[in-house]
Amino acid sequence: MILLNERLKEIIRILKEADNYVTSKQLADALNISVRTIKSTMKGLKKELEGYGAVLEIKRGVGYRLYIIAEEAFLPINNRIANQTSKHFPHTQKERSIYIIKKLLSLDYPIKLDDLADELYVSRNTVSLDIREVKRLLQNYHLTIVQSNNGIIVEGSEIQKRLCINDFFFQDAMKDFFVQNNIMFSSEYNQNEIRYIREALLHVLNQHNIHFSDVSIQNMVIHIVIALRRSKFYQYVSFDQEIIKEMKSLKAYEAAVALKKMLEEQLSIYLPEQETIYLTMHILSKTVMGSEDIRKGDLSHMDSLLEKVFARLEQRFHLHLKKDTEIYEFLKLHIPSMAERIRLQLTLRNPLLLENNRRYPFAVELTLEAVDVIEQTLQIEIDHNEFGYLVLYFNLAWNRYQSRIKKRLILVSGYGRPEMIMTLNTLNENFKGLIDEIITCDVFELETFSFQHNDIIITTIPIMTCVSAPVVFIQGKVEYYYHEILSLLKSEYDINNSIREYLPECLYRESVACKTKQDVFMTLKEMLETIGSEEQAKQLIKGIYRLGNEVGNDIVCLHSRYDAQRPLIAFISLKNPMLWEKHHVRYLFFMNMNAETDKEIVHHMYHLISNWADQKTRINYYAKNQSYEVLIENLDNSKT
Repeated sequence: MILLNERLKEIIRILKEADNYVTSKQLADALNISVRTIKSTMKGLKKELEGYGAVLEIKRGVGYRLYIIAEEAFLPINNRIANQTSKHFPHTQKERSIYIIKKLLSLDYPIKLDDLADELYVSRNTVSLDIREVKRLLQNYHLTIVQSNNGIIVEGSEIQKRLCINDFFFQDAMKDFFVQNNIMFSSEYNQNEIRYIREALLHVLNQHNIHFSDVSIQNMVIHIVIALRRSKFYQYVSFDQEIIKEMKSLKAYEAAVALKKMLEEQLSIYLPEQETIYLTMHILSKTVMGSEDIRKGDLSHMDSLLEKVFARLEQRFHLHLKKDTEIYEFLKLHIPSMAERIRLQLTLRNPLLLENNRRYPFAVELTLEAVDVIEQTLQIEIDHNEFGYLVLYFNLAWNRYQSRIKKRLILVSGYGRPEMIMTLNTLNENFKGLIDEIITCDVFELETFSFQHNDIIITTIPIMTCVSAPVVFIQGKVEYYYHEILSLLKSEYDINNSIREYLPECLYRESVACKTKQDVFMTLKEMLETIGSEEQAKQLIKGIYRLGNEVGNDIVCLHSRYDAQRPLIAFISLKNPMLWEKHHVRYLFFMNMNAETDKEIVHHMYHLISNWADQKTRINYYAKNQSYEVLIENLDNSKT
């Protein structure tokens, strides 16, 4: 039978629905391919359709028209395209690369480049270029492509292959995170299978008093489905005897054995001992620590680890988070589970990874410092998914810290020291729990006074000097102005600084032709040298963290472990999208604001970038009207 890929299905669907001739240009536009490709495709399709009771008329200068002569003969093709929504055929390098990875992961035998080229309707040279991109993507999973006379095949550990399948087949957080919503498992048989797997898992967890989060349950259902599919083709995991012995000594192994038996009985499949160990690892790595923990080992070292983490955050950001006992306890429970998952190479997929990195850029800064300490202390390498979960914890810590920040009162008194002391005592008595401190100041000092954006001036004499802080002019008793002062103390911070102050035009580049990260870093280094020395620029680039960069929506936000002499933000737009880690990007921000002592301003500037990144309409508008002024205007207007 004719091999109908998505492109041919779409062409036939368009021709069937058309009332008249369809031109090559119309088909090319609909499928996002060249007119030349359409013309070569149609010649082959014409011959194929003749055997199925259909005639494809090709009229030079007019277009194409499909005539179905024998409905019964055409039925096999009609059935394959009926009741299917129009699909977007892979035409960009990014889309073809993902398609090839999925293809390779679905096969247990080599596939020739010529066959891939025919399937994708591109040249062999194009596929060869795509394979380079595929190799870069697979490096994230320690997988390689091996080429022989028989074709290409993916090689590497089975666990890493399954992690890769998890990411590429279930990477749409909104649609595919729940396996039952994945289009590959839409049949009634698959839905019943998934339903049983979930029920069996919940039964075993309840029976053995093991607690999972909702995310972990969904994640393990996906991994079980993948394991069952791979096992049907004898693609099993393997472990050395030391790991097997360790896993068998744990309570999680008992639960895994029970789960294995239920799956084998209901689904008529055989799972070898190694797969039971695999289930044990997943149960172990996803268990929420509680009163009856299924791990072994002393966790007292977590106290000293967290002391180091909070000391590091205090040293670099001057934030005193160690007083937050709730965050302390959350991290004390989360980090051992995370370390276990990393040790066992079992990633807990984070469906909102990019969204979290995009929406909480200041929390990303905090997390990067914490991760540096955790990795050095525990001798592990934290991956992007685990990093995303830590971002949530530190964003919560930052929000709680913000709620504890109190404003300063600047007291200006013109009636002598006794009256000033009385006013000072009254303010302390009435607002003791709401203020950070009260600073006394003479009226002539206001012109040179170093105000913070959250200061409030309380004065007993008229002030003629123009000041940036709100002023309460007291005439009479302080008590008369209680509600006015209280309202200002409880008001939200109002930061009107333009991002222009931190993102000058010399740190802006548009339509830069970069193909690799090194090209980007070289461009960024040249930009930073315009405001500092070559050595300082080199250090900032060298210190760029590997985590927290990709934020989705074609954007990367870079952070450095080193501080610039002055707070700054740099921006680069690329001429063409390029692959960063797992995603293609077009816009890059370099964010280095720690030299700004007021963390509220830092958070605000990052918040402007976050909002801009979150709103695709602004990005699309900027893409059509690229200029420094357009970017600044869009960033400043992205407060909400």
